[in-house]
Amino acid sequence: RKAIRDAALDHKGIRAYRQKLIAMRRQWREIGHERRRPRDFSYSEIKSIIVEGRPKSVRLSLRYLFRSWGRFAPEGQIAEAASDLLAESDAGRLTSYLRIFAERSFPPAFDRLLELAHAENCELADAAITALSNIRGSQVRSFALERLHQGLISKGTLCLFNSSYQSGDHKFIEKELPLEPSDQVAHSIAWDLLRLFEQNPTPECLASLIWVYEHT
Repeated sequence: RKAIRDAALDHKGIRAYRQKLIAMRRQWREIGHERRRPRDFSYSEIKSIIVEGRPKSVRLSLRYLFRSWGRFAPEGQIAEAASDLLAESDAGRLTSYLRIFAERSFPPAFDRLLELAHAENCELADAAITALSNIRGSQVRSFALERLHQGLISKGTLCLFNSSYQSGDHKFIEKELPLEPSDQVAHSIAWDLLRLFEQNPTPECLASLIWVYEHT
C-alpha cells in the first residue's frame, strides 16, 4: 500500500488507480462487505453458509473459509460440525462440512468418512479422503493400501498414510510409483510424497525421494 501511495504522488495514472481502490473499499464497507478472517466466524455462521449458501457479505473463497475456520475452531464447535456432518445427506453440503476437517482431525468415529470416500461424486470423495488423512487408524491404513493396489496412487491416496504410516509401508508405495508419469501425475505424487515423509521422517523414504528428484 505504501508503495502505491508513494508512486501516486508522481504518476497521474497510479494516482487515479489508487483513488479508485479507495472508493471501492469505502463502498464495500458501506454495504457490509468487510473482509473478516475465517477464525472470526462463529459456527452458527459457518453452518448457515453451508446450508443456505454464501451471503453477499462473504468475499472469501468458501473452500478456504471452511478449511481455515476448521483449523482454528474451538473443540466444542468442531464437535458440532462433526455431528451435523454425520446427520447430513446432501452431497454438496457434505463436501462443505468435510472441508472443515481438511486440517483438523475428525472427533467421533470415522466410519462415515470411509463410506463417503467411496462416493461416486469425485469432489465429495476427495474431501472425505483429505479429512481421513488427519486420522490415525488401521482402517485408514487398510484403505490407503487398498487404493494403492487399485493403481490410485496419484488420486490423493498417499495422503491417507500421513497419520497412519507404518514402518515398511514404503515398499508398497515404491511398487506403485509409475515409471513414465505425465508431468501432472508426477507433480501430484511428488507433492504427496514430500508431505508424507515430512510428517513421517524415515530412512525408508530414500527411494521415493529419488523418484521425486528424477521426475520433477
